[in-house]
Amino acid sequence: MPTILKREFAPMSDQAWKQLDAEAARVIRLNLTGRKVVDFSVPHGWELGSVNLGRLDTAKEKAVDGVGWGVRQNLPIIETRTFFTLSQFELDNYSRGSEDVDIDPLLDAVTKAARFEDNAVFNGFADGQIRGLAGASAHKPVLLPTAPEMYPGAVASAIEALVDAKINGPYALVLGNSEF
Repeated sequence: MPTILKREFAPMSDQAWKQLDAEAARVIRLNLTGRKVVDFSVPHGWELGSVNLGRLDTAKEKAVDGVGWGVRQNLPIIETRTFFTLSQFELDNYSRGSEDVDIDPLLDAVTKAARFEDNAVFNGFADGQIRGLAGASAHKPVLLPTAPEMYPGAVASAIEALVDAKINGPYALVLGNSEF
């Protein structure tokens, strides 16, 4: 039975798959930062279509024949795909013992996918019903000053706001560029 990755259709050696998997995993771990600072549950497989939020939206209308009703809240799972092409000749070089096979298109695709996920985690992705950390906080943001020597004061202010809101640590500081 075919798998989602369609590996059985790719004319590649097991050694080439092993190398590609290892490189893709290495690059994605370097690029995913959001997973390091948010709680998430382990992968649930391809069958999971949504996540139960444990809440009920009760109907605003009157009950139907005396029966109240509501719709359970859930978030859909989004699935991302990034397409790339690798040279068959280059992939065959793995079997020949090469250690410098050109798999840049794969690494670029993995990096794009990781950046997409991080952007959704931090800034949200409305089309995928992801609110993001920046939009989920009820607290006023603490802006970083332009002078780096002033960062400790801004961080202290942010921690004070968390403590005042009864949000216990540990805390994580995430800094990034304007891309996110």
